[in-house]
Amino acid sequence: AEDGDIVVALFNDEATVKRLRIKDELIELVPENPEVRKIRIRPEDDLRVLGKVVGWKRN
Repeated sequence: AEDGDIVVALFNDEATVKRLRIKDELIELVPENPEVRKIRIRPEDDLRVLGKVVGWKRN
C-alpha cells in the first residue's frame, strides 16, 4: 500500500479501515470521520496491512 491509500489493517490485533499516511519515518492511520482520532504508529506497534480498498459502495 502507498501513502493516501485506504487500507484494511490489523493494528495491535484490532481490524480497522483507514487512510494510510506515510511521511518519512512517520506512519499514521487516518479516519475519514474527523470526529475519530487518527492512530500514530510507533516502532513497537504491531501493524499489518491486510489489503487496499479498491471500491466502496454506499446505499
